[in-house]
Parts: sequence; structure tokens; C-alpha cells
Amino acid sequence: MEEVLQNTSLEPQDDLTPVSLSEVRLLKEAEVIGIHKPGKPSDLPASYRPISLLSGLAKLFERVLKTRLSDHLLGKGLIIDAQFGFRPAHSCPQQVLRLVEYVAEGFKSKHKTVTVFFDVVKAFDRVWHAGLVYKLYTLQVPDRFIILIQNYLTNRYFTFRHERTHSTRRLIRAGVPQGSALSPLLYSAYTNDIPRPTSGVQLALFADDTALYFRNRNRIPRFTLRPLQRAIDKLGQWFRLWRIDVNPDKSAAIQFKYSKHRSQLVVDNNTLLTWKC
Repeated sequence: MEEVLQNTSLEPQDDLTPVSLSEVRLLKEAEVIGIHKPGKPSDLPASYRPISLLSGLAKLFERVLKTRLSDHLLGKGLIIDAQFGFRPAHSCPQQVLRLVEYVAEGFKSKHKTVTVFFDVVKAFDRVWHAGLVYKLYTLQVPDRFIILIQNYLTNRYFTFRHERTHSTRRLIRAGVPQGSALSPLLYSAYTNDIPRPTSGVQLALFADDTALYFRNRNRIPRFTLRPLQRAIDKLGQWFRLWRIDVNPDKSAAIQFKYSKHRSQLVVDNNTLLTWKC
């Protein structure tokens, strides 16, 4: 963590004056509205998804940043292959098809497949700014561009609007704006060093949606699931290191096989995963 904090205040490598947005208040303020989640109680705050409404100038500025960052991250192939979210020629159906084909091949060879789906809690809202800056640094994003992004994300404020009523102005201490054109790419950069599993375990990502899956024809459950459990443990350590929360109650495991026997998998401090039929 010491290394992370040391790289969150980068100095430019030339004698030019750094670009500063501290005086451009319009770019760093958002009006937040709540979009009701279907099937959720309307009287609970958690039943609403916060969406940031940005000014036209802020949207234009973000698209310029996104174009430059995309040229670096996507143009140089720096985003991992397992990430199918917000990448050209990649989509959610393609990631699902990848899993379906993997399971189908397992059936043909009499292998059983176990898949674990992780529910990340408020992924975009809880991005650690210092950690994000460090991740951009490790991805060799130019220093001046990192300073610009860091300045844009820090000291941001929001007000919440409900019908015609506005809340008081509040400081945003973490996260990237929901509904922003730039945020998905920043989140992809933040999670780009996610542990790559070994021993045949596969990783699938679509933005914050995360899954591990593995197939084996061994009939002894503890031998079948051992590589997958190791991958889960390693991923859990990485989640905690980078302040990413996982909800074990909403995470689930699915077994694809011709048998009703279910084995146990553990995620996040010895919490057993829920099996889905």
C-alpha cells in the first residue's frame, strides 16, 4: 500500500505547467438521481440505482479523455482478454457463448463444470482513487494524463435530486461517476490486474460481472474443486487488497453435470456459496 500512495501524486516529467481543473467547478459537479430497481421496495434507498447527470461540458471533456485513454489501453492491447465489457468486437452475449461452449464440450467428454458468479457490491461507486491512479501508472499511461484524471476525480461534489427537491452539496470520496462515458474504461483499468487463474480454471469478466469456471471428470469432489477453491481464495485476497466488496449472499455457484450431488465452495471469510439449480 505504501507503493500505491507514493504514486498517487505524480510530478510531470517536463517543465510545462500541469493542467488543473480545480477552478473549473462545472466539470466536477454532478446531479444524482435514483433509478428504481425493478422488483425492489420503493421505500428503501438501496432500491435505487444512482445515476450522475453531468453538464454538457463535462460530457464533452470526458469523451476527449475516453478517446485518449482508449487509444492507449485498447490500442496497445493492454486490457486482459478475459474482459469483454466495453471493448470493440466484444459483448455480453459473446462472453455467455464462451461459457456455454465450455460447458457443452464438457458434456461431450463426460466432464462436469462448476461455475462461480461473484456479485460485486456497488463496483463503480467504491473505486479507490489512490488505487486507480496506481493502476494507471502500472499500465504506463503518460504521467500528464494521469494527473489530469486524478485531478478530475478528486474534490468532486454531488447533489441528489428527488422530484423538485435537492439535497445539500456533498463531497465524493471514492468511485467513478455512474452513467459517465469514461467510468467503464477506468473500472476496466482498475481491475485489469485481477489474478489470472491456473490449473485449467477459466476467468470471465464483463465490466464488474466476474465468474470463475472449471471442468473435471474426477468423481471425488474434493479433487474436482481444489483448483477452483484455490482460484477463489486468491481472488478473494485480491478483492480485499483493492477494497472491492463481494456479497456472498448474492454470489452463487452452478454445477453442470448429470448428478444431483453438490459439493461446498467457500468465498469471503468462510461464507458458503449458494448453489443454484
